[in-house]
Amino acid sequence: MPPTASRHHASLPVLAVLAALIGLFAYQAGAVRALAARPTAVGTVDLGKVFEKMNERAEWDASTKGMEESLTAELRKRQESAQAKKAQYDALPAGAERDALRESLAKDLLEDEVWFKFKRSQVDRERSLMWQSMYRNIRAEAALLAEAEGFDLLLVNDASNEIRSDTDPNASAEAQILQQITARRVLYSQPTIDLTDKLIIRINNARAAR
Repeated sequence: MPPTASRHHASLPVLAVLAALIGLFAYQAGAVRALAARPTAVGTVDLGKVFEKMNERAEWDASTKGMEESLTAELRKRQESAQAKKAQYDALPAGAERDALRESLAKDLLEDEVWFKFKRSQVDRERSLMWQSMYRNIRAEAALLAEAEGFDLLLVNDASNEIRSDTDPNASAEAQILQQITARRVLYSQPTIDLTDKLIIRINNARAAR
């Protein structure tokens, strides 16, 4: 066999390997392009509106309002009792009876303060449970909604809220504006990707079913 032919036949396996590698790279590049071509489906939710329209919110508000009204009524009774005792103390002449009443009044006021702080902490804890429960249910239903509607990501849309400088009269107006701007995460979103109303319906339907 001539030397040229021998070299030609020897290069065939090399060419085959190169062709296979080129084909593999082309396939991988095509697969990467296919994956990159699929855009991420993003939806938005107005979280404030969801919290406002949840039926669960009304139920919690009714419960905590009852606790607050009971607290206010009991506090009023204690204040009236303290005022009556204070008037009795003022009317007494100096002496052992007046001193004893002063000590009793001081004890009552201290007990009332401890009682009030304890009751307020109970109301605060109840309201914290309210927010935890509502947010947990929002997340659960948001996941189901995203799956049903074909969305990969749901964002809280905070772009619709106006920036205001009168939220805290004791703080600098500039500081308030800058704080709100830096806290924003969404500058603009198409109304067509807003799922707020659908999410509210799902949440309330799920609540009714339970």
